[in-house]
This record gives sequence, structure tokens and C-alpha cells, in this order.
Amino acid sequence: MKPHLPDSGQLAIVLLVLIAIVPVGYWLLQIVRELIDRLL
Repeated sequence: MKPHLPDSGQLAIVLLVLIAIVPVGYWLLQIVRELIDRLL
């Protein structure tokens, strides 16, 4: 049995979400590093 493949609409939404999450995650990582540097 082949796994169900998402249609192009769902795939586009997933790509947009990933593109949006990556910079936000990187930005949060920078903030966390700054806080750790201040606390230690």
C-alpha cells in the first residue's frame, strides 16, 4: 500500500509554515543564549 500523499495545497502550507518557523526559532535561540550569558 502506498502512503497517502498530501495534495499540493497542503504541501504549500507546510512549506510556508517551515519557512516562517525557521527565522523565529533562530531569533528565539539568540535571545535564550543572551539570557544564559547574563545569568551565568
